[in-house]
Amino acid sequence: MVIALLANHYVTQLNRQAQMLEIMKGVEADLLSIVQVASERLAVEPCRLEQEKSLLTLLQRDDPYWEPEVSASLNTGFDDQAVPSVLRMPLRFWPVTSWQAATSSEGSFALDRAQYSLLNFVFESAEVVNLSIEDLRQKRAELSHLAIGGEITAAQRRDAISLLADISSQEALMATMVREAREAIVSFADFQTDAMVSEFEFDANAASLGVQEMISTGREIYGECLRAGEYEPMIKLYERLLGEEIDRSFLEDAADEGTE
Repeated sequence: MVIALLANHYVTQLNRQAQMLEIMKGVEADLLSIVQVASERLAVEPCRLEQEKSLLTLLQRDDPYWEPEVSASLNTGFDDQAVPSVLRMPLRFWPVTSWQAATSSEGSFALDRAQYSLLNFVFESAEVVNLSIEDLRQKRAELSHLAIGGEITAAQRRDAISLLADISSQEALMATMVREAREAIVSFADFQTDAMVSEFEFDANAASLGVQEMISTGREIYGECLRAGEYEPMIKLYERLLGEEIDRSFLEDAADEGTE
């Protein structure tokens, strides 16, 4: 009887381990996606501050007529919008469905407590980030009238400044959360599946070219304010998973760009 119970327990553990490995393929692929969008978000953080300070300076003028000064590059790729955006930051949703599936499966019992806690923190942060994105999208839309010239009252300027302050505060809090979540992922030492990087013929050269393209695209939109060094943690994670060194010579002055 005891032997039968032990055998059944052993089989159950094996099944859970197999389920966990299968589930972790999706979870770890999502972790890599989050590291990418988080790095993009942190790379353009200085650009956010530039945009907000510039808009605040305009709003503080004592002038009954509003004359918008919107950078054309900030609306690159926004041809489907009728009104230009006066503020722009990446608003990419973080994937959460893989972890939701994992926590509803017995396979999650095969994760140790530290792994589970770390992953749960990351994906809880993802839920908060996604809610913030929806809220920020709406608040930025409420400032879209500032892309059009016309008469403006002192009260309207004050209202716009108040909304801008709300947006700025929310963006700053999000940046902190994004950084903490990315650091947690990078510190996740026990990737079970290598996040399938090898299955898609993803190598060091492809990783380097991909990051270079992200930086180039970001600078076309936001300008030289983009902090390329924020992609360093992502490159280090790729190196760990691939077991190869990745060229990062394009990360100009990365050590001085505040990646700590």
